[in-house]
Amino acid sequence: MLTLGLYLGPYHSAAYLLLFSPSPDFPYNPTALAISGPGWFSVHDPGHAATYATRYGKFHIDQYGYIVTENGLRLQGLTRFAPPTVGDLRIDNSNATNSTAPIMNYTIDFDGTIRATLADYTPVVCGHILLQNLQSTQQLTRVAYHYYLITPADGSQPSIVPGTSGTGLLLADALDMTPEPVVLNLEPDAAQAGPLARGVLTATGIPTDLGIAGPGLFLVRNPATSELFATRAGLFLVDGDGYLITYDRLRVQGYTDPDLAIRGDVRIDNTGAPMESAAALQSFEIQTDGKTIVRLADGMEFIRSQVLLWTFDQPASLTATNRARYIIGANASPEVIDNPGGIFEDGIRSGNLELINVTPDLLAIRQTLNLPVQGSIVNTGVATDLAMSGRGYFSLRDPASGNLFATRCGTFHLDANNYFVTSGGLRVQGFSNSSLTLRGDVRIDGSGRPVGADPNAPLESFAINPDGTIDERLTDGTDFIGGLVLLQNFGEPFLLIPDQNHIYTNAAAALPQPLAPAGTAGLGIIVSGALEIPTDEQTFTLPARAGFRLRITGEPGHTWTLQATTNFTCWENLTITTNNPDEIEYTDAQSTNHPARYYRIAISE
Repeated sequence: MLTLGLYLGPYHSAAYLLLFSPSPDFPYNPTALAISGPGWFSVHDPGHAATYATRYGKFHIDQYGYIVTENGLRLQGLTRFAPPTVGDLRIDNSNATNSTAPIMNYTIDFDGTIRATLADYTPVVCGHILLQNLQSTQQLTRVAYHYYLITPADGSQPSIVPGTSGTGLLLADALDMTPEPVVLNLEPDAAQAGPLARGVLTATGIPTDLGIAGPGLFLVRNPATSELFATRAGLFLVDGDGYLITYDRLRVQGYTDPDLAIRGDVRIDNTGAPMESAAALQSFEIQTDGKTIVRLADGMEFIRSQVLLWTFDQPASLTATNRARYIIGANASPEVIDNPGGIFEDGIRSGNLELINVTPDLLAIRQTLNLPVQGSIVNTGVATDLAMSGRGYFSLRDPASGNLFATRCGTFHLDANNYFVTSGGLRVQGFSNSSLTLRGDVRIDGSGRPVGADPNAPLESFAINPDGTIDERLTDGTDFIGGLVLLQNFGEPFLLIPDQNHIYTNAAAALPQPLAPAGTAGLGIIVSGALEIPTDEQTFTLPARAGFRLRITGEPGHTWTLQATTNFTCWENLTITTNNPDEIEYTDAQSTNHPARYYRIAISE
């Protein structure tokens, strides 16, 4: 039998404290807090019972006045003094006795006292940050980068005032930059990976990529036969009818209605919107408990449906088939998993994939799909450069063939005939006249000028507004709207096929929707004088399917070298990862060839 050892080399024990203060170019930030001692902050997940420990005090004030982490966890402390009440700290005027004026400014003392001044100069103490002393920090359970679950095994003590019992004092406008230690954890043999296998989640940024943290499987239904399958490979899409589907159009199961009362095919669209709003879908998110939150173009927001996770009392009755799916045997009865939906609880993670459960055939299909992600927008100052913030595409026409194309790359210019074109001569589509009645090739040439304008005055300048309207100015000072750039949505944009220069073909198969002005029909807005920088195409390396799996957690951004040995005298490099995230997975396919094998991690900057 193979004996596996996890040997952590001297790098693991390295720990140091760096206090980082913002440069003078940035304003003083009293909610960036560091602890000059061994204490820990307690942060609470609002709406759930979980409380976590962290030393990373990059807090800010949310819209409700709570002191929160970057992911919305609320800092804990004394919120009332008589009687003493511990809870979510909030900077507001609720503790003021004779004033209702709003907060003007605030400070945080070394001992955690939060002092504010109201707009009428009334001083008020808003609360008191408390710290935790943890006697057995090596027993902390890591739930995410910088965050640890507080359990009785940690030897946690009651929350106390900073500066007492050895907790240390608070330093405002500073951050504790102590690197997280590198930790190796053993996962099940990859050869045994099946419907219950769990792996590291890899961020993708695609909202319909759904990873699972903890137990559970998705159920998907063949709409033609109603046959159900189970899978942990959450590579999904939203089709033209709003159904959440697999790459071969099986429908994800859960609650299909906004009341979360009817189980069936999950839909993400504007059906069932409050006040019978008919506005188009603008965006959506899938929460950790599987609820789909839909936002419409008119600002309406509501819960549309819910993706459910399922478990089986007899998982051995699940039979593997293609595309990482399992046939559900007659004895394998699915039951819904109660998902509390806490930020670090077990559940669904949108924008992530569990690569151990992604098969090569699924990955091959993914590589044929258009899965756009909003890129960063950079200013260029060039009037003909257009970026798009939000959903949609620019529509293009080939003047020679009449064929239509789509793009999000707005590197346009005016050709010799003043048509608005790509570098390849494809013409941008929109309203081509000043009365905005004639659709066709957009031309910016000063035509359609109003009555009274000098008929011989040439075009002096133009600007394109966020809604796509084109403001033109003549040399005689006349200003007028000369046309409008229209945008286009697709019912199934994933069917667009990328060609050269970021141009997409196959537009007809992608279910094109009518051209519409930016900011309407669920479309984004246009940013002129700027370009959207496309996100790099994602390439995934699937874990090996045989050998022991290792999960590595630690400080991101370093170069990690995973090494193995059988005798502690000669270490073999297995893999080197550069600029790694804070958690990765590696499968040692050679582990079964050795009676004993030990591993360690070497790190470097």
